[in-house]
Amino acid sequence: MSLDELQEQIERLYIDMENELLLNIAKKLSVGKPMEIDKWDEANNQPLYGSGNVNEWQLQRLKELDGLNEENAKIIAKYSGKTVEEVEQVFDRAREIGMTRDETIISEGVKLGILNEIDPIAEDLAVKGILGHAIESVLTTFNSQNNSLLVSAGDEYRSIVNRVSTQVLAGTKTTNKAMQEAVTQLAEKGLTGFTAKNGAQWSPEAYTKMVIRSNTQNTINSIQDERIKMSGGDYIEVSSHLGARPLCSQDQGQVFSLSGNTSDIQDLHGKGIKVRAWSSSTYGKPAGIFGINCGHSRYMFVPGLSKKREMDFTKAENDEAYIEKQRQRQYERTIRNKKREIAMLKQTGAEPSYIKRKQNSLSDTRKEYLEFLDKTGRTRITANEWIGSTSLSPKAKEKATKSYQNWKKKEYERKQQEELVKQSIIGKFDITKYTNSIKTSTKDVVLFEERIKHITERHPEVEKYIKDIPNIIKNPDLILQETKRDSTLWLIKKIDKNIKVTMKLNTTNDKNLKNSIIQMQFMRDSEINRSIRNGRVIKIFDKNDKK
Repeated sequence: MSLDELQEQIERLYIDMENELLLNIAKKLSVGKPMEIDKWDEANNQPLYGSGNVNEWQLQRLKELDGLNEENAKIIAKYSGKTVEEVEQVFDRAREIGMTRDETIISEGVKLGILNEIDPIAEDLAVKGILGHAIESVLTTFNSQNNSLLVSAGDEYRSIVNRVSTQVLAGTKTTNKAMQEAVTQLAEKGLTGFTAKNGAQWSPEAYTKMVIRSNTQNTINSIQDERIKMSGGDYIEVSSHLGARPLCSQDQGQVFSLSGNTSDIQDLHGKGIKVRAWSSSTYGKPAGIFGINCGHSRYMFVPGLSKKREMDFTKAENDEAYIEKQRQRQYERTIRNKKREIAMLKQTGAEPSYIKRKQNSLSDTRKEYLEFLDKTGRTRITANEWIGSTSLSPKAKEKATKSYQNWKKKEYERKQQEELVKQSIIGKFDITKYTNSIKTSTKDVVLFEERIKHITERHPEVEKYIKDIPNIIKNPDLILQETKRDSTLWLIKKIDKNIKVTMKLNTTNDKNLKNSIIQMQFMRDSEINRSIRNGRVIKIFDKNDKK
C-alpha cells in the first residue's frame, strides 16, 4: 500500500468518526417525548400555543447530555484504537521512503569516491530518534483533537436544544422548521477538531490531513537530511508538479544548497545549474514548500552525477491548474456536507418534502460538478465525496465499501499509467509554431514501448533512426495533416532518406493525455507528393517554402 493510501486511511477514520458523532447527536435529539408545539396558526403566521411543553422538552434533552457524552466517548475510543496502528504503518512507510529515495545516487557517489559511505549504526540511531519523536508528536496531537471533538459535540448538542426551544417559545418557528434549520447548520459547519490561536476553527478532516501529511513529509525530509550530511552532500532538488500553490511554485524544480552555497554547479552532462541557498526558499511558511499539505518531494543532487529534472509546464499553466484543483476540492466538500445533512435530517425525522429539497440540491451540485470536470478534463475522485457508511444498512454499507475499493483499484491503475506516460515522454511539439487552426492541450510527446516494438517489427529498416525522433519532432522539414483524421500529423525529415514519423495529437481538454508517436517509416518524395495531390494530406509546414 502506498504512503498516500496509508495517510488516506487515517483521514477516513476521522471523517467516519465525525459523521458518527453527528448522527449520534441527531439520534439524541429525536428520542423521547416530542415537543408538540408544531401546529401552525395560518391567520397569525405563528405556532399555536398550549399544545405542548417546550420547557419540559428542553430540560429532558439537556438531561441527556451526560449520556450523549458517554456514547460519544465510546465512539472516539473505538476509532482511536485504530488510529494508533494506522499511524505506525504510515511512519514505517515514511522511514522506507526516506532511507531509499537517495540510495542510488549516494551509492554511485561512494563508488566514484565523491561521497562518503554512511555509518549504518549512526544512521540507525538518527532515524530511530526522528521516527520516535514524530510518532509521539502525532499521537499527542490526535489525542488533543479527540478531546476537542468530544467537547465540540456536547456544545453543538446543547446549542441546538437551546436554540430550537427559544425559537419555538418565541413563536418564530415550528418545532420541525427550527430543528431542520438547526440540523442543516450543524451539518454544514461540522464539529471542531482544532481551534487556532487566531480563533480559526479546523474541521477534523482538514486538521487530520494537515497533521499526518505535514509530519510525514517532515520525517522523510529529516531522514534524507541526515543521510545527505552523513554522505558529505549539500545539494537538494525540489520536485515539480502542475497545480502547485503560489508559494510552492516559486521553489519547485530548483536546486538548493543546504549550507547556503550559491555558486553555479554542473549536472551529469556538464550543463550549468543555478543554485539557491535553502534559507532563501519559502520553507518554514505554512503555505510554503514542504508546508501544510504540500505535495512536493526533494531529492539529493550531486554535481557532475545528477541530472536535473525539467518542468514541462509554464507558470500560467501551473496557476490555472491550481485554481481548478481548489475549485474541485470545494465541490467535493460541498457534496459531502450535503450528504451528511440529508443523513442527519432523516435521523431527526425531518419532513419528507424538506429532505426531498435537500436531495434535489445535492443532485444539482453533482450535475454542476460533473460539468466542471468535463470542461476542465480533471479526474473525478469519488472517494473524496464519500461520507462513510455509519448511517447505511448492512447491504448498502457493503455496496459503498465495494464501490470505494473499486475506485482505489482504478486510482492505483491511473497513477501507474501516469508514471508510464511520464517515463515515455521523449520531447515537446508546439503546434502553434506552424498553425493556429489546431489546438492541443499539451506539448509533451510520448513514445511507448509497445509502439517501439510495433515500429521495429513492421519497419525494421528504421530501427536505427528511433533515437532521432526527438530531433525530428523538434525540427521537422515537412509537416502534413491527414484529412480524414485531422488530429494525425506526418512529421518528415531527411536523414539519408526521408523519415516519416506519424503523431497523434491530443486535441481534447484532457491534459493527462499526451501527443503520441504511433508509427515510423521511410517515405519517398513521390509518395509524399502523391499523398498531397490525391487529398489524403494537406501541407501545414515546409521549411523549403519561401517566407
